[in-house]
Amino acid sequence: VRDGVVSHRGEVVTIERFDLWFSPPRPAIPIYVAALFPRLLEIAGELAEGVLLTWPTPSTIARAVEHVAIGARRVGRSAVDVASLIPCAVAETAAAARDVMRPAVGLYAGFFPRYNRLLAEAGFADRDGDGIVESAAGRPFRFILKVPHGNRERADIAQVVQADLRRVGVEAAIQEVEFNALLARASDPAARDFDAMVLGWKPEFRVDDSDLFACAKRDNPMAFSGYCSPATDRLIDSTLTLADRRAALPVWRRYQRRIAADQPFTLLYFANRLQGVSRRVQGAEPDARGDWVGVERWWILPSARGR
Repeated sequence: VRDGVVSHRGEVVTIERFDLWFSPPRPAIPIYVAALFPRLLEIAGELAEGVLLTWPTPSTIARAVEHVAIGARRVGRSAVDVASLIPCAVAETAAAARDVMRPAVGLYAGFFPRYNRLLAEAGFADRDGDGIVESAAGRPFRFILKVPHGNRERADIAQVVQADLRRVGVEAAIQEVEFNALLARASDPAARDFDAMVLGWKPEFRVDDSDLFACAKRDNPMAFSGYCSPATDRLIDSTLTLADRRAALPVWRRYQRRIAADQPFTLLYFANRLQGVSRRVQGAEPDARGDWVGVERWWILPSARGR
């Protein structure tokens, strides 16, 4: 990594053109292992320069230090760093800060079994037997999922999300709202009152995410999350100005990593689809913008017409 962009092809892991998006403070970068539970914490104590925790509580940090020390003593090591990623939010009130953190907590608790287990150990468990986890204070892990009224496809998606989250103890309460009213509230920064919603849009062929994430447009209709990050702004600007694909690729990767880390949206559902086209149809070429882009160029062989 200290030599710049690197690629690696191994038996288990393959990495293409990985690069750091920052200047490292030292040429020899220590190896930290992300670990949560005793066995891997002890292995990290034996082999790594440090351990990196995520979403820890004071008690889980203390437990992690003990197990890292056990592994270090096995091989005669005296010290191993224990660090942590600690998500936080700055807001005018504690309630507002909690609201900012809800999507990220929901993502980890709902989709990663190891973090679901970690949260249970930290006090989030089904205390009353209703299948929904509660905090130590008895607050259930519940949110409202708004869907357009009368849209069968969107309602089906909401039910899939609801069923998936229910299996891990999270309740998504579905609420149908008239479409224009839902869109009006989602598009007005002063009126946004939802935890989650089911909507959709089609991207353009030239990707420009500034309407979604740029600070200057945070109060625009499409900026549903109200997200703002100057660092992300700089990356978006770079993706729009770099014409050379090879030069743009590492910038796009840095941008994608930042969006994944900041989570302005938490995606609860994505449709994996396999589309098929009859051999009778000619000129049907795949297009990243959607299934029906270019339909005006489709045609059927004369010999196959009428069948």
